[in-house]
Order: sequence, then structure tokens, then C-alpha cells
Amino acid sequence: MNTVDMFLFMGQSNMAGRGIVTSEHSQGAPDLTVGAGYEYRAVSNPGRLYPIQEPFGCLENREGGIDDGDSHYLIRHQFMVWCQGESDGDIGKSGQQYCREFECMLEAMLNAGIEMCFLIRIGCYNGPGSQDYSEIMAVQDQIAQTNEHVVMVSRSFSKMKEQGLMKDDFHYFQEAYNIVGREAGENAACYVSGM
Repeated sequence: MNTVDMFLFMGQSNMAGRGIVTSEHSQGAPDLTVGAGYEYRAVSNPGRLYPIQEPFGCLENREGGIDDGDSHYLIRHQFMVWCQGESDGDIGKSGQQYCREFECMLEAMLNAGIEMCFLIRIGCYNGPGSQDYSEIMAVQDQIAQTNEHVVMVSRSFSKMKEQGLMKDDFHYFQEAYNIVGREAGENAACYVSGM
């Protein structure tokens, strides 16, 4: 039986298969080291683990699809990677309410066996509206500083608008996902290796 660490990638659309490549932004998704990571396709094909490849998770977002049968792996550690908050900013949710709801979700995940939440802070709004995500971003920073079960692994999405790496109001070119993913992965690996 293989021993693995499990990372649940959770949040909104920026966590799953949204990156595109254009002539101006031609960087594709990086190739992974063989055996470095696997994806459980709970919705589209739940029979086994698959080597991670882009577009990661894009077929898993369907109603009624979770089947958590035995994948024949011994799970050593259970972590979650969280990136969410843009929709809360869109509706003007207060930072205080976001914090309460985040803490409630995190408590449920900890009770289910998650050991640590690796937080990827959201970025900026890139559309014609007046949405401002700065309060949500500040609360995410505060949560990471005060909650012993949360580690901030990337704040780089907030730089992508000024770098011209947003493809629409909320999402990014693949190059931006590569930057954030690399930073988050390296920081999470440093944490895990110190356990």
C-alpha cells in the first residue's frame, strides 16, 4: 500500500482548470515530476488516482458526484488548500462575517481530519463594477496570523491585475496560476517537511 499526503483543493473557480494560454501570455502549465502528485476524480472517473495534469479539477464540479470508495492508499497527513472570497466581495460581505463563516467551515474540516489549511489569498477585481476585495484580503491575512491551523502560502494573486495577467473580471492567464501554484506549493512543502 502506498503512503501519501492528501491535499484537498477547495474554494471557487480559481482553484480549478481556468487558466488559458494566448499569444501574449504563452506560458502553459508546467510538467510535473512523475509520481509527484495525483488527482482523485471523484465525479468524472472515481476508480483510481490519476497523475495531476492541467486542466486540474475542471470535470469534478458537478452535482451528486462524490464517491469516496477505497483508492488503496494509506493517507499519512490530510491538508486543505483554500482560495475563496471573490463572491463574498462581490456581494459586499463584511470582513467580520467572512471571518465567522471561514472559521465555521474550518472547524468542520478540522473535525473531519484536516490538519492544516494552506491559504491562498484572493486577488483584485478586474471588471467595470465597484467591487473591492481589500477587506476580505485583510481578513485572510489576519486569519493566517491568528489561527494556528492556517498558513498563508501565497499572496501573489493580488499582483496579477497590475501585471496584466487577468483574463477576465475574476480569473487569470495560466502564467499567473503557475506563479501562485509554485509559490503555494513550495511554501506548503516547507511546512510539511518540518512536521
